[in-house]
Formats: sequence, C-alpha cells, structure tokens
Amino acid sequence: MTDLNSVNLGGRITKDAVLEKTKDNLSLVRVSIAVNRSSKKKDTEEYIDKPVFVDLTIFGNYAETMFKYFTKGRYITVQGHLDMDSWTGNDGSKNSKLKVVPDVGGINPWVERMPKQQGENAPVEEDIPNTPEDYTGEQNAIF
Repeated sequence: MTDLNSVNLGGRITKDAVLEKTKDNLSLVRVSIAVNRSSKKKDTEEYIDKPVFVDLTIFGNYAETMFKYFTKGRYITVQGHLDMDSWTGNDGSKNSKLKVVPDVGGINPWVERMPKQQGENAPVEEDIPNTPEDYTGEQNAIF
C-alpha cells in the first residue's frame, strides 16, 4: 500500500538552473527555491519572513522543457512528491538529503505581468507549457 506523499509549494528560484545529463544520458535539472513563511513578532504587529530553501530535481524531457523558465528570482509553484538522495562522501561517510520531485505538469512558472507597451521594447508574451502532453507525454521517473 502506498502512503500519502504529496507536496505543494510556491517560491522564488534562488539561482539560474543548469541542464545536466546523467551517465545514462537522461536530462536532469536541479534547482532550489526559497519558500517564505511569515511569522508575527511578539512585541509588535510586524511580520517577518523566514525563508526555507527547498531543492527540486526534474528528469527527462520535462527537465529540458522547463529549465529555460528557471531563472533567478522567478516565482514558481510546484506539485510533486518527496524523495531521498543518498550517497557516500569522499571520506566514506554516508549522506542523505530530502528533495522534492515535481510531477509532470506540476510546475507553474508565473509570468510577471507588465503593462502593455508598444514598439520594439515591448515585452514578449511567453508560451509556457501547462499540460502533460506539452512534455511529450513522458512520465517523470526516478532513476
């Protein structure tokens, strides 16, 4: 029986993503987002943001399609599941790290809306994929 493993997050990308290839030539993108949690100061009515940094790992054609939207500062929302990375360090120590693996179609890079402009300096509207079929129907897999 499968237990519930579902994550929904929204945050800003901390640095531009890099598209990599695994040893099996599978596309891979790792990106980190800062998710703010607000809390009220005890002595005042002021709220402060406490960022939590969350690592995302995206595989396959979905990674290739989405990585161009992963630029520093861009706000994205993510639907996915948790997974554990485990590895042995150079000193022989065993390490592990929790990460979020977005589901296919589970990333929504928000387009910052700007006022309409005329001429050559007008912003170009982005055609952001928003259905699993936009990613060649490939299912996101962990290898």
